[in-house]
Amino acid sequence: MPMLDLYRAAGIFAHELPIRQVIDRLEKMNLAWVHPMHGGSFGQNGFPNYARALRENEFAYRGMLLGREIAKVAPM
Repeated sequence: MPMLDLYRAAGIFAHELPIRQVIDRLEKMNLAWVHPMHGGSFGQNGFPNYARALRENEFAYRGMLLGREIAKVAPM
């Protein structure tokens, strides 16, 4: 899933649960158009695939940013 790989590599989502909760709410709205990211839009017929990808795949931050491991913060 190139879209999800990009999300993970960029480190833009700390956790998957909040995103999946939003997907559940959006699904109930029966939207005509969805504009999820910068310039990416799709009609109502594309939403089921988008929602399924976000529900079934991992995309949250895993300690890597743009392919490089981020050092852990020292305890205070």
